Amino acid sequence: MKKIGKAIVFIMAVLMTLSCNPVKEHQKKEHPKKKPEFQNMESKEVFDHLNDPINNSVNNPVNDPNWKIIDTRDSNAFNGWILGGEKRGGHIKGALNLDVSWINANELGLKMVVEQRGINEKSHLILYGYKMEDNEKLAKWLVKRINIPVKNIRIYGKGIVQWSKDKKYPMERLARYDKLVYPGWIQKLTDTGKKYKLLEVSFGEGKDYKNDHIPGAFHFDTSLIEEGPMWNIKSPDKIESVMLQFGITKDSQVILYGKDTTAAARVAVVLMCAGVDDVRILNGGFKAWTKAGFPVQKKINLASPVKSFGCPIPKNPDYIVNMVTARNILNDKNGRLVSIRSWLEQTGMTSGYKYIKPKGRIKGDVWGHGGSDPWHMQDFRNPDDTMADYHAILKFWKNEDITPDKKIAFYCGTGWRASEAFFDAYLMGFENISVYDCGWLEWSADPLNPIF
Repeated sequence: MKKIGKAIVFIMAVLMTLSCNPVKEHQKKEHPKKKPEFQNMESKEVFDHLNDPINNSVNNPVNDPNWKIIDTRDSNAFNGWILGGEKRGGHIKGALNLDVSWINANELGLKMVVEQRGINEKSHLILYGYKMEDNEKLAKWLVKRINIPVKNIRIYGKGIVQWSKDKKYPMERLARYDKLVYPGWIQKLTDTGKKYKLLEVSFGEGKDYKNDHIPGAFHFDTSLIEEGPMWNIKSPDKIESVMLQFGITKDSQVILYGKDTTAAARVAVVLMCAGVDDVRILNGGFKAWTKAGFPVQKKINLASPVKSFGCPIPKNPDYIVNMVTARNILNDKNGRLVSIRSWLEQTGMTSGYKYIKPKGRIKGDVWGHGGSDPWHMQDFRNPDDTMADYHAILKFWKNEDITPDKKIAFYCGTGWRASEAFFDAYLMGFENISVYDCGWLEWSADPLNPIF
């Protein structure tokens, strides 16, 4: 017992000593967080992996063939515009686009895109772009938010500038990337003195236009080219009158933009059908312009009319088709009538519109995707509202056998969303394409038409 008592006294003394002499803060040993270290790659390593992904799996011990190459630049550079000193425009063949700026602009949207592209905690990625800091920023985000291990991410530090110098390294780009312009291109255009027409497109009197717009732009009301009750495109003579009113001829260069791209696309189809050879859309619309920090204008601009369009209208009548042609496409083995609507509309859960009562879809059509409702096109847009990575669009279209070799007519509720899909297809190089004007509104109103 005495021994036990002495032991207790000793322990108490030690404890009292420690309490009276605490370890000072500056004496504590600090363990700084270790920064992620991503393995850097050289051009030849990336090239070897492209040629033989199974046997050249970037030193991955499991020889995973499912590595994805990620381009961290903005969509305009990815599509083909030369914006950072590269020798060739476009992106590394097979790459997907995840713009690093989406982290700050729309992180939730970025997460959705990552999921749609099949990127998860088991993915193995190679990142490249213009700047190492951009690659590292996205890589760290993927580690933190998607839980991808650091060891599963490689960075090609020399990026597209180095890659583009050697023609043996394959690149690809959006077929008609130059018809989808970026803000800086428009700004440069204003300094050249070249004649062009810049139209801000929306329905009505132009509330957004009156607030502010791109300098030199004219407001274009969509009711000038379509009319109720079916919201058909107006007759050729009325379209010609509008063209002359805005000083547009077949040789004009016309750039369209708006708060939303669907309105701009609707007018683009009409201009192309009429015969305007050079029709372009501002990628990302007015939001892209203001994001770029370029000036805006409040002055109401008025166009100078012309006397002649330069050719009979329509020059390209096959771009806009009617119900009879839509029926013929359904009966054509090589034809595809493509629904650009939300899944709820496609499956008959809703018509999507207060003024359309019937629900369902055209029997025999195929679903070409759309968005959450008639006023959104998430499947065709990036988180910043620019056009989505065209590889992703081609992929979900291919699943429905919507391919460039087919005769395709896009339809939606009335024609706006179908027009955006049409213009995207045009950008991707599709040739035999059209918009079924009036779409579901017209088709569902005829009891003789089969619906599902």
